[in-house]
Amino acid sequence: MISTIVDDGSIAGDRVMLVGAECRDILHASLGHEFALRRTSDIDLALAIDDWDSHEQIVRRFSRTGHTGIRYRISDISVDIMPFGSVEDPRGEVAPATRKTDPFSVFAFQEVFTGAAPLRMPSGTSIRVPTPAGYSALKLRAWHDRWTSANDDKDGPDLATVAFWYANDSDVDTTLWGTDHGRQILVASDFDYAVAAAQFMGCESMTAIGTERADELRELWRLLDLDALAKAFGDSSLPGWPMARGRRRELVDGLTTGIMTRPNTE
Repeated sequence: MISTIVDDGSIAGDRVMLVGAECRDILHASLGHEFALRRTSDIDLALAIDDWDSHEQIVRRFSRTGHTGIRYRISDISVDIMPFGSVEDPRGEVAPATRKTDPFSVFAFQEVFTGAAPLRMPSGTSIRVPTPAGYSALKLRAWHDRWTSANDDKDGPDLATVAFWYANDSDVDTTLWGTDHGRQILVASDFDYAVAAAQFMGCESMTAIGTERADELRELWRLLDLDALAKAFGDSSLPGWPMARGRRRELVDGLTTGIMTRPNTE
């Protein structure tokens, strides 16, 4: 299905970034996890676009569906196509002509896209997939936007999934125990490994989007109800994930410490 968008040459594959649940599932599998996560039926694609004419040339080949102005029917699958890049105005927001409601956020898409890895499709086309830290950063902003505007908590389980990845990643383990920065996080977390991994997740998420975007997200994060995130910070598919709200709040606090910690540039 994704090949349908890129194989005819209308847009180069390396301008397509997979986001949303399909991105999450690919990262999940790439990190060695075989158990299934909760399923969704939609696919979210971010497109790096130079101008609105280029966007129109791409989307006019597909049938719009729904009322968002960005959802299309492609190979019998609902696909959200989210343009970003030069068409952002102001930075981090886009308003396609097909969208009759307010502009929508593409916060840090460009920064995450820059650090994304290539994914080769069966057709031979390569698209981009965010790193776990990049995916996490996008989800952190999504949590803020959806919770504050509509009390929508659906991004909480996805953030918990990323925290699970970090707590069960051998590379993270090596960093936490084998570097000065990692040991500082462990000490600050009172050697609570899961909390330390969540803090490291927060740090890496901010690094993935650069100083300016990270500072913007920090200012938004200061105003959030962290108890609400703690309530949603879980997924029954995650083995051994804590059910107790207090424990989840400890993990959220660790994540928040990582988000709020600015790197030492001295």
